[in-house]
Order: sequence, then structure tokens, then C-alpha cells
Amino acid sequence: MSHVSQDKTKKPFKREALLANVYKATGLAKLPGAVEYIGMLLDGGVNKVLVFAHHLDVLDGIYI
Repeated sequence: MSHVSQDKTKKPFKREALLANVYKATGLAKLPGAVEYIGMLLDGGVNKVLVFAHHLDVLDGIYI
């Protein structure tokens, strides 16, 4: 009986982990476009840009 209850409790965590991986992958997929856009802003004379990101890998990719 405990085996069945453990399987039920693990499923939400697996789903959350999968969603977190998907969100991270989407952020990384948008990274080249974001870097290009930020570069255009800076080249166009904008002095400061405020960037929000959920994943550190995305922020690391934007760091210039």
C-alpha cells in the first residue's frame, strides 16, 4: 500500500521538474534574439537596459 502512495506523491514533482526544464529551454531559445535586441538598443544610444530573467543561465547569456 505504501508503494502506491509513494508513486502518487512523486508524479507532481516529476511534472514540476519537467516544466522547469521546458521553461529554461524556452528562455535559452529566446536568448539570441534578446542579445541582438539589447545590442541594437545599446548601439542606438540607449545607456541603460534593465533585464529580468528567471534562470541564471539566461542572465549569464545576456551578460555583455
